[in-house]
Amino acid sequence: MKQTVLAILVGACAGLLAFVAAVNNSRQKQAAPRVPRPDASPSLDFQYFPGEPKGYAGYTDHVSMQQTVNDDLVEHDADWQFSRIGFAKGFLRTVLRRADRSPSAPGIFRMEGVSEDDAMTIEWIARMQTDGVDNASPSTSNLKSIVDGMASDIASTGPRRSTFGSRAGVDGREGLERDEISAERLRELTKLMRDAERRGASRAAHARIVPRESRG
Repeated sequence: MKQTVLAILVGACAGLLAFVAAVNNSRQKQAAPRVPRPDASPSLDFQYFPGEPKGYAGYTDHVSMQQTVNDDLVEHDADWQFSRIGFAKGFLRTVLRRADRSPSAPGIFRMEGVSEDDAMTIEWIARMQTDGVDNASPSTSNLKSIVDGMASDIASTGPRRSTFGSRAGVDGREGLERDEISAERLRELTKLMRDAERRGASRAAHARIVPRESRG
């Protein structure tokens, strides 16, 4: 009799535990937060700066821009470097082509519905073209020449691993990427760059050009 009662109690406890576990699992599923979709910016402006510095000012600004872009890249991993430079290459190429063909002097390129990732990249491009100046005014064309050269370099030698000053024997700081990468990995990164380049070009191609004299 005692064994029968004990068996009934054990079975009841097991059933209760299973029921509680099922209820907890159901509550966890209901309470689990949904993965948010990337936010989209309703409107994002990119400032276009015409012209390109010449002479001594052009030389110093070119070097300054190289250092600014290089030293920012080394703070990030390889995927970040290749995707940022790729996007910037396609974006700036399209911006300059559209600016040259524009009947009025472009002031800004206004974009709608920009994803969070693309917005961060465009803001990075805008920051590079102003932070990299030295003796001259900001120049979108100057930044494009730096980005094009950087894209070619990292596609053949891999991500940036050291600061600009380190390569000149002035600054010994190392970047986030320190190890050599395989040829297969470099091909993957180069593909990532090309994909980002197409995305950047498309984003600039669909932007609305606002003339310099009209910012509304």
